[in-house]
Amino acid sequence: MEEFRLILIGLPIGFFMSFALGPVFFSIINSVLSGGFRSVLPISLGVIFADIIIISLILFGFRFLDPNFISTHSSLFHFINFVILLLFGLFILFKNNQESTETGQRTYSGFFSGFALNFFNPANFFIWIAFSNFAHQNHGAKAHFVYFGCLLGIFLTELGIGFFASALKKFLSKKNIYYVNTLSGLAFICFSIYFFIKWLFF
Repeated sequence: MEEFRLILIGLPIGFFMSFALGPVFFSIINSVLSGGFRSVLPISLGVIFADIIIISLILFGFRFLDPNFISTHSSLFHFINFVILLLFGLFILFKNNQESTETGQRTYSGFFSGFALNFFNPANFFIWIAFSNFAHQNHGAKAHFVYFGCLLGIFLTELGIGFFASALKKFLSKKNIYYVNTLSGLAFICFSIYFFIKWLFF
C-alpha cells in the first residue's frame, strides 16, 4: 500500500528530528524523573501541537507573509527562546525534587513546556521548511502521509525516551536523581546562553 509506505518514510525522519531538539529531550528526562512516565504524554502532545501549527504556517500562512519572515525575525525568536529556556532552567534548579500535588497543573505545565520549547525554536521552522520541500518535491499530492509519519515518529520517539528514563529511574537513588535534575537545569541554562549569544550577535 502506497500510503503505508509513505508513512514509513516519515517515521525515521521524525526519529532523528526528535533528537535534534535538545531542550525537549532534557525536558522529558527531567519530567520523568520528577513525575513518572505519565508526565511524558502532555509534553509530547505539546511538541506535536507546536509542530502542527508550524506545518500549517508553512503550508498556508507564510504564503501571505514575507518569504524571509523567519530569517528576518530570527533575533526575536532567539530572544524568546533565551527567556523561556532560562526560566525553565532556573525553575528546575530551585524546585529540584519538588513534586506538584496537582496533577492537572502538572499536565498543563508539561503541555505548555513542550509547546513553547518547540514552537519558539527558530531552527525547528527551518527543519520543517526543508522537510516540506523534500516531501512535496518527492511525493506531491500524497506528501501529507509523509508528514503524518514524521509526526508519528516524533511522538513515538519521545514516548520511548520517557520509557527508558522511567526504567532508569528505578536504578537511581534519590541523590542521583537530584544530580540528574540539576544537570537538566544546567543544560537548559546552557541552551539559553547559546540563544542569548545568537540574539546579541546574529
